[in-house]
Amino acid sequence: MASESVTHGLARAGFWRRVLALIIDMAVVLIPLQLVVAILYANTNGSIQGNFGLTVTSCWPLTEIPAGLEPAPPEGFNGAAECRSSLLGFETGRALVVSKTTQNGSVTTSISQTYALDASGQPSGDVFDVTWIALLLLLAYLVVMETRFGRTVGKRVAAIRVVEAAYPDRSGIPAGKALLRQIAMWIGLAPGLIASIVMMSFFSAAELEPFFQSPYFVPGLIIFFLIGLGWIVWIVVSLVRKRDPVYDRIAGTSVLRT
Repeated sequence: MASESVTHGLARAGFWRRVLALIIDMAVVLIPLQLVVAILYANTNGSIQGNFGLTVTSCWPLTEIPAGLEPAPPEGFNGAAECRSSLLGFETGRALVVSKTTQNGSVTTSISQTYALDASGQPSGDVFDVTWIALLLLLAYLVVMETRFGRTVGKRVAAIRVVEAAYPDRSGIPAGKALLRQIAMWIGLAPGLIASIVMMSFFSAAELEPFFQSPYFVPGLIIFFLIGLGWIVWIVVSLVRKRDPVYDRIAGTSVLRT
């Protein structure tokens, strides 16, 4: 980790300035992309869908589900709902969620299987979810802007900039450091995120049901939660105290007020 001696005494950006910058940057990148998805959704009968966290999702219960769903719904399922996501009234995605909720003493377990639907509400295996592409574009935007200018649109509005800790007077930071600081932000959340992605991508709800009912599930969930919570608290405390958070120290960068 780089020493903070060179930037000692320079005004660090606090928690709320960083949050404001992130919100603005997400809006700058994701709102136009979400509108593009809405247009593509309408013109491809729902074959292209995506939800970037900016949409409103509405669900309503169903009394029956289509036959022949693949993978098969959880055995003994007791709930089904159709959900639609939209931005400013423009639909961006539709899905069928089939769930099974069980009560074992004081513990309630709920598992669900989600099926993509086309714009007419029919199950479709041709739906392409572009959410991951939007997240990659957001990452690319942050890295490129911090590399070239040391600040994004959001950071400019919040009057903060990213600098290399050893050379705070330079404009912009090396691309490797810009990428490293973005990746390092997620270290503490990575175990839970990776486990969730693997389970959702490679296993059906029926295959995961025995694991959810095993005695290891709740303790494992608690461990992942505590690791993630501890990581977030560590970062927030550093920002509130106007110190470089761990991911900036790993990358050898600082975020200063301008």
